[in-house]
Amino acid sequence: MAGRVGHCLSGIAAVALASLLAGCGEEPVPLQPAFEPTIRTLLAAHCVRCHGAGGTLNPDPEVLMGHDVPGLAYLDRYNDSGDCTVDPATMAVGLSCKRGALGMVALIEHYVQQTTGATAMPPAPAPRLTDWELATLLRWTADPRP
Repeated sequence: MAGRVGHCLSGIAAVALASLLAGCGEEPVPLQPAFEPTIRTLLAAHCVRCHGAGGTLNPDPEVLMGHDVPGLAYLDRYNDSGDCTVDPATMAVGLSCKRGALGMVALIEHYVQQTTGATAMPPAPAPRLTDWELATLLRWTADPRP
């Protein structure tokens, strides 16, 4: 009887361990990721240090890439702020314009697809995004929900 109980307990322990280990893999890419909290968290981890930290654009002192200031993208927010009306004559926007992630969806998609070279984001020496992060961003750019 004691052997049978021990055998059952070791079987239960094996099933419990297998259940725990099955949950250790990378989580699946969300079907419809939303900016809050998934995309905001991802951008905060990889992009906002240059594109929007503290409401400013911040050059990375370790990566100059010939630019003093990062491109006009404030990825710490979903919507644009300020006057982002495009002047049809010059194709410029007002100085108060701060493009949020929604206004930069096409460029986010472009940069996510650049895995090597000078235009890859984030630039070296920052670590590249994981396959899960890249797939999640691409899925969000296809349907950019708040």
